[in-house]
Amino acid sequence: MPKPTTILAAAQAPSVSIPVSPSPSISSSPTASNTKRLKIEVEVSSTSEVLIEEGQKVAAQQIIVDRKTERASLTSQLQEVKLSIEKLKTSPKVSQVPPTNVSALRALPNAKYLEETAQVTAAAAKLQDTQRKYAVAQKVANAPLPETGQIRVSQQAIRQAEENIRKQQQKIDALANIEDLDPAVKQHEEAKIAQLRQKLTELQAKLEPEQQNLSVAAVNRSSTLEAARFEVATAQRELELAKARLGAAKEKRQQTEVDYSYKQVEHGQQTQRLELERVKLLESGKLQEHDREYQLAQLILKHNQIQRQLEDLAAIKVPHAGTIRRVKLAGQRGGLLLYEITLVYQVGERDSKTKANTWKDETNVD
Repeated sequence: MPKPTTILAAAQAPSVSIPVSPSPSISSSPTASNTKRLKIEVEVSSTSEVLIEEGQKVAAQQIIVDRKTERASLTSQLQEVKLSIEKLKTSPKVSQVPPTNVSALRALPNAKYLEETAQVTAAAAKLQDTQRKYAVAQKVANAPLPETGQIRVSQQAIRQAEENIRKQQQKIDALANIEDLDPAVKQHEEAKIAQLRQKLTELQAKLEPEQQNLSVAAVNRSSTLEAARFEVATAQRELELAKARLGAAKEKRQQTEVDYSYKQVEHGQQTQRLELERVKLLESGKLQEHDREYQLAQLILKHNQIQRQLEDLAAIKVPHAGTIRRVKLAGQRGGLLLYEITLVYQVGERDSKTKANTWKDETNVD
């Protein structure tokens, strides 16, 4: 049996690429029937990169393994690097804005406290107005509600209706003891008591919304009085706050006058600090430009490396037309899958025909 020829094609990480020739050199010995067997070992990232299966006929130079996963990853990296280079090239250079000169100190304005005094006056007037409104709300709250009289009338009418029903019922009970009573009389009295009961129902139905109106009116009065009381308390707080602001303004004026004397001393020192800052900004701008050029050079270098890896990353083709005898997952090496692919092909006259013509008889292959 002839020893199978082995071709090793490794599909590794994007940072390291091992190129494989599309037409590998094959050294094999013919068998008695001029049939040869070629063994190809490949490393792939996934099973989808193996494009053939057992028993499939292939033509000469047909791609059997395409490392598309690795190629797609490298292509994506290349596009990202290109975008980074373009962004870095087109990004505007940020010019350092020098600090402005220190302006001269202006004299302190005269203390007037006009705004604070006006706030105190307005708060005092508002407090007087809210106190007057609260006194009016108290008088209204102490007055009787109109709804109370309506409810009293309705309750009296209900009691009278109940009394009429009671008397009518007594009358009906007395008529029940009379023998040979005319049925028309009984029907008349029963119709009368039914009317009295209907009237009682109507009076009771009328009383319920009146009681609700009374509750609503009482709540409204209470809410109005509470709102007036809250406005008085708010006005008092606003007056106290306005007075506090006036006092704080006077204290702030005193502190401002003290600080002004220190500012005159600091003015000269600040001028010196700004000059030093101008020098620092100039040096910082030079350093940023140097960093930008360095980043651009690194990106261009990375771009060229990925480009070379893509150029070296070739698909694996079979050198002869034939039949795929075997596709075997031999194991795993690192993060890659190791496949053994066996090609059976015929040499001689048949090998010179079209690429689609393959050797069909495999009985002579050991």
